[in-house]
Amino acid sequence: MPALDISTLEGSFYQYIQDDLGILPKVSNYAVNATLPTVEQKKLLEINDTALLKIVHPSFLESGEIFEYTETYYVGDRYTYYLYSNTP
Repeated sequence: MPALDISTLEGSFYQYIQDDLGILPKVSNYAVNATLPTVEQKKLLEINDTALLKIVHPSFLESGEIFEYTETYYVGDRYTYYLYSNTP
C-alpha cells in the first residue's frame, strides 16, 4: 500500500482503498471474549478490575491474503454489543 496523504484520513479509509486503490477487503471472522485489564489498560482507561470486552477480527482480501488485524477493547460496563443475523 502506498504512503497516505494525511488528508486521506479525513474521510473513510475503506472508501479510499476501495475507490482509489481497488482493494476490496472482507472481514470474515470475529472473536469476542471478556478479559481482565492489564496494569497499563487500567491506567489508560481509568478503571480498576472492570472486565474488558475484547473484539478481534482479521480482514482478508478476496484472494484470501490477510489485509488487516484489529484488536479492540471496550470497558464492559460502558457498552452493550449487539449482534444481528439475517438468518432465521
